[in-house]
Amino acid sequence: GTITHAWSLLTGCREVYTIKRSKHGYVAFGSFNPNTKDWEKITNAPHTQGRLHESKDAPRTQCFQGLWPMSWPKVGGGGSLGQPIDQDELFQKMCAWEDANYLMAALGVKDGERAKG
Repeated sequence: GTITHAWSLLTGCREVYTIKRSKHGYVAFGSFNPNTKDWEKITNAPHTQGRLHESKDAPRTQCFQGLWPMSWPKVGGGGSLGQPIDQDELFQKMCAWEDANYLMAALGVKDGERAKG
C-alpha cells in the first residue's frame, strides 16, 4: 500500500496528499478521481488492489490504492489540478498547513532507490 492510503484509513480523512517532485516542481496526488469527480473507495486489503473485494460491511467493492493528480489544498493558497510548484512555494504551503494543524510526514528516498512499503 501507499502511505497516503494508510493515513486515510488511520484518520478517516479522504483529503490526504502525497507530494512528489518532478522535473517541473512539486505536484500533489491523492485518491480524488478527476474523471468521475468522486473519491475512490479504499479498504484495508492491500492484496486486492484493483480487484473486487468482498466483506460483510461492504460487499463487492472495488479497491483503490493508486494516486491521482490533485488540486492543492485551499489552506496554503490552493492551486490547480496537477499544477507544479517550486520549493519555496511548497515551504510556504507547509507553513500554512502547520499553522492549521495539518498532520504531516516526510519520506526521503536516495537517488536510484525505490521506497519499500
